[in-house]
Formats: sequence, structure tokens, C-alpha cells
Amino acid sequence: MLLVLNSNLLFGFGTKYADSFLKFGNGVREISLGGATVSNCDPTSAYYWNPGRLTEAKNICGRFMHSEEFNGILNLDHGSLIIPNYNGYSWGIGFFRSGVDDIPYSRNSLIDVGNDGIGPNDYGYTKPDIDGSEGNGILDKGERLDFGKIGSFGASESAFFISAGKKINKKFSIGLSVKTLYKDLFISSALGLGFDIGAAYGINSNWLVGATISDFTTTYLFWDDGRKEIISPKMSIGTSYKLSIPDFPLTLLPMIQFNCSFDGEKNHSIVKSDFLTIKNALGFEIQIKDRIAMRFGMDENTGYHLGAGIMTSAGQINYGFSLGGTYASLGNSHQIGITLNFSELLKLMKS
Repeated sequence: MLLVLNSNLLFGFGTKYADSFLKFGNGVREISLGGATVSNCDPTSAYYWNPGRLTEAKNICGRFMHSEEFNGILNLDHGSLIIPNYNGYSWGIGFFRSGVDDIPYSRNSLIDVGNDGIGPNDYGYTKPDIDGSEGNGILDKGERLDFGKIGSFGASESAFFISAGKKINKKFSIGLSVKTLYKDLFISSALGLGFDIGAAYGINSNWLVGATISDFTTTYLFWDDGRKEIISPKMSIGTSYKLSIPDFPLTLLPMIQFNCSFDGEKNHSIVKSDFLTIKNALGFEIQIKDRIAMRFGMDENTGYHLGAGIMTSAGQINYGFSLGGTYASLGNSHQIGITLNFSELLKLMKS
């Protein structure tokens, strides 16, 4: 029973939490910045944060990320591939999975012989227990488990994205992501289809603005047992500004983002009403010689994030650590990610 309760906490059934697994975020850099990256996300995670940012990719690139949430209970895996400037569009595919694996399953291991501890195959058995404890599916006094029959199962939620972005002019880009959602909770499964749209605008080379509407047509999840869940549209608006320090190899990038939802989720909201709730997220990145980055962020649920990265022409290696907020009660989180610029990597291999 405890295992079922824990699974329900991590994989919410209610409509309000139907997309909760997607709210963990995507990309070590972006998570370390509190998710306040709708205006400046890396192109390799743009399919998730803002498909309008896909156009910032200059070469074919990809990313893989692994994260262990809540002291390793929940595993998150992300992967993406971005192809820029093909037939006038930049294209991206992405995969996102969250799962709890190797959950012990003892339902078939119960030796359900009743309180007297004697079953039909045992010596001295005459009839079922008069108290109804035999064959009731409950571990009663006098019963035991056959540990050789204890198995395991996993519960997972996944999303697959296909995205496209297009530059309207030098300053303005738009994008669209089509996503399929799949949930496998062992005893039942669900399938859904959703659409996200995004836009990115550069006021100048340093000041960026971004906006997205997720699930803008409303996303429906259909369960194989007949249940239906609805994921309501959400809107995010954010901005970031790059500050360069003269005569010093430092670049500072503060950012802020406001997330608006219409599903009644009011926890940690700065604006609360029956119709609309607004949460904010903050991030701050320090880059040294465009090679080393240090990151700090606070997500919309007041979780705190720290991160660091090493950047080269061939790619990046990023690490992140999350604590506080939700993580304070369920355990801290570690993330590690690799971003590869395949074109530059091939050049290095040939040289």
C-alpha cells in the first residue's frame, strides 16, 4: 500500500497534475537557472522551453541528460537532436521520460491460508477458516510471503516532441512543438496529444524576450480504463539581459519569468484567483571567458538550484543540484548533461 501511495504522489492522477512529470524541466543548464529560460534556452532544449528558440542553432547538435530526483527515487532522462536551416525551418526532436523503476511487487507471493496458517495442501487441513481470513487477499496473522515469488515493476511517464522554428526577421522567431504523451502506471496506461507554440524576440543583441503557450488547444489524456484527463493551456513570458564587464572576462545574465496557469493550482503563486494563477521563476548565470559558467536559480515552486558548466566549440558538460521547495521534503536532486555540436566535433576528429 505504501508503494501505491508513493507512486500516486509522483505520478498524479488528478487533472490538475496530469502534466506534473513535464514540470521537472529539461536541460541541466535550464533547470539550474530555475526554469526561467523561455527567453534564452539553449536550442537543444528549445523544443521544450520555447520552440521559437530553435532558430538559434547554427549547426546540427544534440543533448542527453540524466537526473536522479528525490534521493534517486525518480529517474529523469532527456534526449534531443536539432537540425537547423532545412527548407527554411529549424527542426528538433526530443524525448522526455520520468520513471520509478524496480518497485517490489508482492501480490502473487502471498500464501493466503488464513489465520490458522494451514492451507488446502497442508496436513491437517479440513475446511477454510470460519473468520474468512483464508483467500481474502490480505496478509493476516499466521500467513506469510513466498519471497521467491516477489517480483518488480516500473511506472513511467514519457513525452516525444517534434518541433519546428522559423525566423520571421532578424529579431523575431516563432515555433511549434507537437508532443505525444504516454503514461504506463503498471495497472493502466494513457495516451495523449498536445501542441505548444512559442516566440522569441531580440530587442537588441543583449536583451531577449520570449513567450510560450503550452497545450494551447487543451491536451487530452485517454486512459485504457475509460478515464480522461485534461491538461489546460499555460502561458510563460520571460526576459533576460546580458551584461558584459569592460576589461574583465565576465558576462552576467540575469533573467525572470512569469508562468500563468488556469487550472486552479495556487501553491507558491504571486497572483491567485479562481481563474488565473501566476508564479515567477528567477535565474542568474555567470560566464567566464565563454568557457566556464556558474548558475543559480529559483523555480516557480521556490525550489533552489545551483549549477556549473564547461563549454567548448564541440559542446558542453553541465552539472546541476536542486534543493529546497519540493526537494526539501522529498530529497535533493542531481543532474548531469552533455551537449554535442556534431559539426564542430567532426572537424576536431578530422584535424
